[in-house]
Amino acid sequence: MRGRELPLRTRNRQVPDPDYRQHLTLDDLDEYGCLRISSGLWLIIVYLCRHVVLLLLGATSSLATFTYGQTGASYGVLYSDPWFLLASAPALPVLAAGLRRVPSAPEVIRVIWRAGGFLLMLAAALDLAILAILVVTTNVRIEVIHISQATLSAICLFLLVRSRRIKDTFAEFPSARDTPKG
Repeated sequence: MRGRELPLRTRNRQVPDPDYRQHLTLDDLDEYGCLRISSGLWLIIVYLCRHVVLLLLGATSSLATFTYGQTGASYGVLYSDPWFLLASAPALPVLAAGLRRVPSAPEVIRVIWRAGGFLLMLAAALDLAILAILVVTTNVRIEVIHISQATLSAICLFLLVRSRRIKDTFAEFPSARDTPKG
């Protein structure tokens, strides 16, 4: 079915670029006819929620200090510092909305999903800003983990700004009158 035009229900009714549409297949749609949340978008969401997820998994800082010694303690600070929890906060509602992306979802979930791109960009920008402030204001030695975190957050931010597929995914939500197609 490659190349077949598929209707996209977008909030702003902007038609995607013809090249973009040619790459869509029926596998790119969910059972309600909306764009499926891609695995790349799920990875971005989970990555930006990682501070809360790791806090819930528990004992990150003590594990890093025990396993890697004093230099590994910066890993624990990086993932258990309360400021980084603030960076994950905007991504958490997007995770919840993505898990509840069904026609019967309440209006608040739909509103959160429509703002999902902005919320994820905010989370990535906060992650970068808090990391920069941490490095500048404390005597933390810059290590590979800091550079990796900054690079991944910058890549997430870049993809959220530039990806047409991600923008279209956030523009679509199954309406209450939709039933599973299949």
